Amino acid sequence: MIISKNRHFTLASYLFAALFCSTQADALHIGTFNNSGSWKGVTLNFDTNTTNNTGEIIAEESLTLLAREELSGNGLLEAPVINISTKTFAFTGIIRCSGTCTIETQTPFDHAMFTKEGTGEFIFKVSTPNTTTPLVNTQIPAAIRALCHNR
Repeated sequence: MIISKNRHFTLASYLFAALFCSTQADALHIGTFNNSGSWKGVTLNFDTNTTNNTGEIIAEESLTLLAREELSGNGLLEAPVINISTKTFAFTGIIRCSGTCTIETQTPFDHAMFTKEGTGEFIFKVSTPNTTTPLVNTQIPAAIRALCHNR
């Protein structure tokens, strides 16, 4: 019976760990993030649909901000290394970077719309969204012609 209890305890522990970990993973994505306060940390990672930053987000080492739809606001983003990826960049605040700041968008924007501060290098990338290309079999038309010709 002791072995049986240990098995149940172990199974319960695994189930609890799995549920806890999945809950934590789900909590990493935020639908809309409106920041008018102050977020500070060593390494900050945000995954949102839209982000409006009128406050300050400051990281000691790195800041990664994925705003799937739009990044807006007039606040402060500061870190030695900053990685921003968004569909629409509408941020008019200050980006302070002492290392590398990479901004990747799906739509072009005016690079002078925000204030660049610090000694860092700013890299801008415009990429097209990932779309799934339908799979087309090039042999199908030839097979149809062959069937029609053999009739």
